Amino acid sequence: MISKSLISSDTFAKKYYGYSHLEKRFNRDKRTIWRWWAKDKTLASPKRAGKVLLGWTEEQLIKFENGEA
Repeated sequence: MISKSLISSDTFAKKYYGYSHLEKRFNRDKRTIWRWWAKDKTLASPKRAGKVLLGWTEEQLIKFENGEA
């Protein structure tokens, strides 16, 4: 049995949220969401794997909601 203290949060795969989730969560169009991160810099940039856009993590979204971006 593995002790919970030995398991880090990085052990498990992170969940990434795309535009469709953010559109519903914030009740805004994807163009507005794009502007928040690309122009206004109020939302952190989405995570990428090379050139592939993965999306935003829950941690990033919570920071944005709390005005910590």
